[in-house]
Amino acid sequence: MTTEWRWLRLAVFASLTVAAGCGLVNRHRETHWATRADAVADGALTPGRLPAWIPPGAHDLKERRDTRQGGLWVRFDITPADRDAVLHACTSVPPIEVTRPASARGVAWWPTMLQGDLGRAAVQFDFARCTAGGGEGWLAVHRAMPWVFYWEVRR
Repeated sequence: MTTEWRWLRLAVFASLTVAAGCGLVNRHRETHWATRADAVADGALTPGRLPAWIPPGAHDLKERRDTRQGGLWVRFDITPADRDAVLHACTSVPPIEVTRPASARGVAWWPTMLQGDLGRAAVQFDFARCTAGGGEGWLAVHRAMPWVFYWEVRR
């Protein structure tokens, strides 16, 4: 085998390795919007993206996607006036019926409480099941703070 062929094989191997590595790096995509209006302007409230029922007063919206397995984690803050509207957008369920989100490792803003025993989390959160286009959507609304967490589980 000539030196040129060796270099060509090495270049192809290196290119494939870099491409595979980039796929791992880009597996999780995270986006942040200051307000719901910013998310709307960015096209984020289209089907398959963020839920349309996010209230107009929502702010500090964060979205994290797992592009390979379809995981979705969303967090936003609401005003006290929007709390009931958010809860009524979905069907209230006891924590025993809630499917925990997929591992949120690396999602710094996702509470560990929602990764563990949801019965314990029910002391601080109200839970609901939402209609999601391709899976189940779940909602956790904090009782004392303005925090809303939403996730989808793909089946």
